[in-house]
Amino acid sequence: AMAVRLGADAPVDSVVFCSGLAITSTVADHDWAAYRRLMSVNLDGAFHVGQSFVRPMHKAGKPGSFVFIGSVAGLRGEAAAAAYCASKAGLHSFVDAFAAENTRHGIRANSVAPGSVDSDMIRQVAQQIADERGASYDEIFEEVSHKGAATRLVTPEEVANACLWLASPLSSGVTGTTIKVDVGQLLDRS
Repeated sequence: AMAVRLGADAPVDSVVFCSGLAITSTVADHDWAAYRRLMSVNLDGAFHVGQSFVRPMHKAGKPGSFVFIGSVAGLRGEAAAAAYCASKAGLHSFVDAFAAENTRHGIRANSVAPGSVDSDMIRQVAQQIADERGASYDEIFEEVSHKGAATRLVTPEEVANACLWLASPLSSGVTGTTIKVDVGQLLDRS
């Protein structure tokens, strides 16, 4: 409804989908209702936003851009995060398919895969892991802040800058791509 209302007043040419829910749990212990809630936000939400905004873009007949926020967890699995990893892997695959469908319309679709971002979400995840392991919050926060070769957390501004570039005409030749913004999190530390 929002896309139709916005499209009637002024055509939308760029959309950034930034919505996510993180729940840590092993597959064996995962609550099904929590799994469905996570998928509903992380994957179903992206599909719905894409569908809602691409229709008016098709009617307008002008170039456009979609940027979806995924995660490096969608590029490589992590223990006790199978549902989250699956939701973000699904998002990255959705973006590839969405880009393929819309390239002929001049509409691009890309994703940004942040590593651990300095945010309330990472603090909540660190606390949840600490509680599950019976470890100190500080110890776990340090662990999530220094995954792989990363020496710090990603800043929200770094993620936003990647989104701005992908939404802008400066990236007009880029579609169906995932850009990692992970300060080296997926790199080997050795």
